[in-house]
Amino acid sequence: MPIPFKPSSTPTPSTEKKHLSKNLSSTQTKRLVFRRDDVIVRYTLRFFFGLLVFAMISSVPIIIALLDFEIFAIPFLILGSILELIALTCIIYCLFNTRNLPVFDTLNGRFYPQGRRHAESAVSTKDIDHLQILEMEMSPGFCYELNAVMKDGNRRHIMAHGGRQNFMKDAKQLAQNLALSIKDEQGEPYVDIPGKHEGPLVPGGVSFQSMRLVFRQDSITVKATWRLHLGYILFMAIGTGIFCMGLFSSDGLFWPALIMGALFAGIALLGSLTMILKKTFPLFDMVDGMFYPKGFTRDGSGISLKQLDHLEILKERVYNKNGSYDSYELNVALKDGSRYNIMDHGADKLLLADAKQLAEKLSLQLVDAQSGLPVTEPLDEKHKTNSASTTSAKETIGGVIFLVFFGLMFFVAGSFAAWMLCIKPLSGVIASGGWTPTPARIVSSHLDSSRGSKGGSTYRVNIHYEYDVNGAHYTSNRYDFFRSDMSSNVGVGTMREIVSDMTEGKEVTCLVNPANPTEAVISRAIPWFNALFMLFPLPFLFIGGMTIFTAIKSLFIYKDKS
Repeated sequence: MPIPFKPSSTPTPSTEKKHLSKNLSSTQTKRLVFRRDDVIVRYTLRFFFGLLVFAMISSVPIIIALLDFEIFAIPFLILGSILELIALTCIIYCLFNTRNLPVFDTLNGRFYPQGRRHAESAVSTKDIDHLQILEMEMSPGFCYELNAVMKDGNRRHIMAHGGRQNFMKDAKQLAQNLALSIKDEQGEPYVDIPGKHEGPLVPGGVSFQSMRLVFRQDSITVKATWRLHLGYILFMAIGTGIFCMGLFSSDGLFWPALIMGALFAGIALLGSLTMILKKTFPLFDMVDGMFYPKGFTRDGSGISLKQLDHLEILKERVYNKNGSYDSYELNVALKDGSRYNIMDHGADKLLLADAKQLAEKLSLQLVDAQSGLPVTEPLDEKHKTNSASTTSAKETIGGVIFLVFFGLMFFVAGSFAAWMLCIKPLSGVIASGGWTPTPARIVSSHLDSSRGSKGGSTYRVNIHYEYDVNGAHYTSNRYDFFRSDMSSNVGVGTMREIVSDMTEGKEVTCLVNPANPTEAVISRAIPWFNALFMLFPLPFLFIGGMTIFTAIKSLFIYKDKS
């Protein structure tokens, strides 16, 4: 039995430009999935991956608080909890809201604007007059909204996002499946002008070279650079260190550290493996004369090199809470006006070198997307005047000061951790290599414990032993340079084994500093979990150093441009 359609009491004319969606974005967040019996709207994997990365970054303040840094514990815990709550709420909302996204039941001729769960909202596809596309200017780029306009003037939202090329492709295919026309906000037939709203195909970017072109005799393809893999390795290292800390923890840090460490290491490993094994990088097959925008496939998605018109470089200013930087996008434009992204990163000279070599190999012209003129000079010089005129000295200096302060926080924290976890104990291990082996006798052996600020316990190996050097009697309580000099709740089981083995009266051999006989140690070994902890300061030093370097570099660039 057909479900009756109930028109709204206040119809909205199709000529009204006001958008229906409240979630506008300049990136692609949704897509249409065409199946045999229906057409459904789904969130993209890129969108969920972005939320997952945000959740991972939000966990950093929580981890810092859990590491018992008393000064930062409470504010970092509150900040991290709020950010994590926002990220998880967004993920959960999108997962549950997937069932409420619009569905076209092409088999039964029904359109469910709020998903099949809300059968009362269903209308017949015969009541749809046409599809409507609205264009909204955003910063940066544009957002495009697709609506279904009913014959009585009411509108039903379908999807909205900023990926123009995929959006137009989905809209045209949907119109073809439903035998409907596409109109603009004025009710006129929508004309898809190739190259309209020339903006970045992949909004956003990175401030370093993350991709490069690999030129072979039979092909040209895109590969991830060692810098990108290094970033993944750093995050994998910090995740592994936190995971091991939880694995050997004996109190409340066990589960939080285990979960957070696995999250960091897992996402970093997945990202690195994806870059290594990814088969969807753009590929130019020079033997068959084909261009594959998403890697080599046999599904007919290849494009003949004869259809390529030119290469273009597009400069984009990327803004975030830590400042801004330039990212450069290399695209290939077809003769019909459509564009496909090749790669996108912030190293302008390296991208320009790759672009010129690619243009030479393909016998194509390389042009500036903003001006339409051939690229004949470095990218930073080409936009020198425009950048200088739109940059405020006050904003630039203020941003640099903020970035330097932000970077110093990370660098100081990383330096302190590096001194405590790496430099200090390793210098003792290296120096003790030339110390004199001396007989010693264990006087007492026990495990010192202390309460942390949040109720957890930390432990330290305390073994008293006595020895004689040149007729003088000395005592020491250092077993090694790690478990005796620092309290920790990691590896407590191993500490207990050491204490139980060093029984009172046991004869051992210690190493004595000949220059200072009061200094001695029993073991020079480095515990493997302490070796993993030595990787912990690296991300802090890397992030802090790169932030300070980027800030100072941007200041010099601004001075040069002004």
